[in-house]
Amino acid sequence: MNSIDAILKYIHGSDDFVVTSHVNPDGDNIGSTLSIYYFLKKINKRYPMKSFTLISGILITLLGVFFFANPTNLLAIVGWLFALVMLISGVSSLMVYFKRDNENRSFFQLLQSIISIVFGIILLSTSAWVLSGVAVTIIAWWLLVSAFTQGFQAHRQRQFGFSGQPSLSIALICLVFGLLLFSAPFFSAFLIGRLVASLIIFTGVSVLSFSFRLW
Repeated sequence: MNSIDAILKYIHGSDDFVVTSHVNPDGDNIGSTLSIYYFLKKINKRYPMKSFTLISGILITLLGVFFFANPTNLLAIVGWLFALVMLISGVSSLMVYFKRDNENRSFFQLLQSIISIVFGIILLSTSAWVLSGVAVTIIAWWLLVSAFTQGFQAHRQRQFGFSGQPSLSIALICLVFGLLLFSAPFFSAFLIGRLVASLIIFTGVSVLSFSFRLW
């Protein structure tokens, strides 16, 4: 018995199936998913695909609507995670500091641990608005650092006789957006939150559209 026969035997011998797909499926994925769906329907198998896809689409759409109405909450989650990582890192570093012998302890490690813990607690206790600004500031720093590294890479490529234009273009884009985020972090948090929320809503509507095709 080859693998195809084994799969068919398993399908005919089972009753319940869940047919689903990843978010934003492409044409090939939709076609293969629908093929499995209609095959199971033809051989009278139970498949909770319609309900599962419908519920998923509704939940994703509602999540997008919530974030669209509260755009800063989306980036506040990023800021909250950053604050949590900072707090955990500070506590871990402090534990390592006290486990070492006196001669191996570093004052700078102790200072860094205390600063991380203090700032982590402060950020975790602040409002969503402040956390969203922190998240935007982190993104802005990342863009500026990326601009520097891409610019340096473009410089190195030109030294070896290459144009370096792609890296230079990326560097300029990162620099412009990094400076824009730095200049207005809270307004940027609002716009980014709305943009990401719109993408989530679009994803939810796409899943709902796929679900309606099954019904």
